[in-house]
Amino acid sequence: MKKNSLLAFIVICLLFSTVSCISVKAPEIVGFVSKYKKTDKKYPGLLIKTNPGEAVCNLTTAETPKVYIINGLQLKDCLKDYKKAIVYIWDPHCASEQCISPTLLQQYCNEQDTELFVVAEYYDGKEMAQFYDINHPIFGIDTEYYKTNFTDRYTRLFSEDLAIKAAKDSYSRMHYFENGEYKGFGEFSTQSTR
Repeated sequence: MKKNSLLAFIVICLLFSTVSCISVKAPEIVGFVSKYKKTDKKYPGLLIKTNPGEAVCNLTTAETPKVYIINGLQLKDCLKDYKKAIVYIWDPHCASEQCISPTLLQQYCNEQDTELFVVAEYYDGKEMAQFYDINHPIFGIDTEYYKTNFTDRYTRLFSEDLAIKAAKDSYSRMHYFENGEYKGFGEFSTQSTR
């Protein structure tokens, strides 16, 4: 009996010692937090911080992709310079019909004589480091300015700075402006460009 108890004890010890070495990584939740620091560390030079009062209207796309970190007031200041503009809150991993490639949306905006401003909802270096054929650089929301790393919160605050205050509007991805004044939200269908 003592021999069986000793053997059981050894087996249990071996089991616990091997179980403690197993590491289970939880799946990453995309879009819940900004992932700014992780992206900045993994893709040095991709994210360019702007000063909160700096004009960002004349920033141009570069040969190597750059994402300019801004707040909503900076973008709102730009929008007044354009007769028609769309602000697209871009989710790099969204598969819904509301989420489309910035390049495809730029083609549509060109046909409509409308300026396009792409604002990333969160930071994904792999997607942001790709080249998109758009007229303005991609913008990222300044999480330090809004004092939160939670996507839902800083996106809402950014939208409020753009004067998008209605709850249903703040969750839309497309926001239409005329001469800097918010006119509403909408959906874009890829069928629109055919």
